[in-house]
Amino acid sequence: MKIALVVPLYNSRPFLEPLVRAVAASTDPPDEVVFADDGSTDGTLDALARLTPMLPGRVEVIRLAANTGGPAGPVNAAVERTTADYVMTLDHDDLPDPGRVAVVRRTAAALPQAGLFVGRMTQSVPGSPAAGLLPTSLTRLPGRPVGDGLTLLDPAAAYRGLWDFRSLAMSCSQFHFPRWAWAAVGGMDRSVRTCVDLAFYEAVARRFPVAVVDRTVVHRVVHGDNLSGQLAARFWDQSDVLQRVHEFYRTRPVPAGGVTRLRAELLGRAYGYACLGRYAECAAAVARAVGRYGVAPAVVFDIIRCGARAAYNTGRRGLGRKGSA
Repeated sequence: MKIALVVPLYNSRPFLEPLVRAVAASTDPPDEVVFADDGSTDGTLDALARLTPMLPGRVEVIRLAANTGGPAGPVNAAVERTTADYVMTLDHDDLPDPGRVAVVRRTAAALPQAGLFVGRMTQSVPGSPAAGLLPTSLTRLPGRPVGDGLTLLDPAAAYRGLWDFRSLAMSCSQFHFPRWAWAAVGGMDRSVRTCVDLAFYEAVARRFPVAVVDRTVVHRVVHGDNLSGQLAARFWDQSDVLQRVHEFYRTRPVPAGGVTRLRAELLGRAYGYACLGRYAECAAAVARAVGRYGVAPAVVFDIIRCGARAAYNTGRRGLGRKGSA
């Protein structure tokens, strides 16, 4: 079994040395490492050229002809260049656990039918004494325990998680998957910029089982440029992905709590509009939610207030393209 690590890059120079050193320190290194640069302007490729000699196995660096606006494009380009059976994805500002590749080999051999494996992530904040394990709703879904921290979710249960929990606290850095599953769903969705993880999970769970790996596979350090911290853009992308979930259930029995979920989606879309400063569309979404479900005025006010505050903060930070999800 060949295993590849793919890393999308965009202005990644500050993160490269700790990332490469962490990959080099793997107890069981990947067979291939493919970096895909999405048009960096900060000397990322020059810095990478000095660091890649410390990596074992086959290493390839590719540069996309033009910036694609999100991590899906470079991830797809990197996967296309691999010859591996299984692929691990890693954001440029995250660090793989030293035992991650061993986890991939073990779990892939145990569940060859799974289209996606999702491990656990720790997160630390600069100045904090220790990293904490991020919670994930995936562990609350009904599945078949396989042993050694591994649980298999059939497609119905895995997809139901999108309905029940909306956000499953995932990152592409927690994923590994067989190349055949990536090809079957058409790769990562390039129309989504900040929720590539959620969109890929949604596409795979429609058709294939998903495995939950209760083992830490990656470590994240929070910083000001994390793409997941761009709340307005992420909330809007998440709303679009969850709209696919509602379309999926349009011709199927709606799970329990359906009215609550549909109302939440309308309010979520209203919040996304508010975050982007599109207040007329925000008002229209709120009106639909109120008309259909009788949303309390206090909830409407809170959406607009929080949305306006998020829009202000986003305007101060900017919504420049970032390379990590």
